[in-house]
Amino acid sequence: MYPLRRLALTKVKVALNRGARSAAVQKLWKSAKVDEKWMATRPAQKLNAKAKRADLDDMGRFSVMINRKQRAFAVRKLVSKQINPKKGGAKKAVAKKAAKK
Repeated sequence: MYPLRRLALTKVKVALNRGARSAAVQKLWKSAKVDEKWMATRPAQKLNAKAKRADLDDMGRFSVMINRKQRAFAVRKLVSKQINPKKGGAKKAVAKKAAKK
C-alpha cells in the first residue's frame, strides 16, 4: 500500500465507471491525454528535475555549483543596491575616476 503522507493530488481527472477494466482505463487515459496533462503539473516537473540532477556527472555537478554561486552573487548585489543605493553608485563613480587616470 502506498503511504498516504506521500500522496499528492492533482487536478488531472478521468471519468471512469465503477469496476472499469484495464482496457477501458487505457482507452480513456489516451483519449484524455493524461500523460501530457501530468507532465504539465508541478510535481511531475519536480520529479524530472530531480532525475536530471541525479544523472549528472562530475562536470555537470561542478557547473551547477558555479551557476548557483553566480546567481547568489547577482541576487546579493541587487539586494545591496536596493538597501543602500548610495553605496552601489559610489563604487561605480570611483571605478570611473580610476579608469580616467
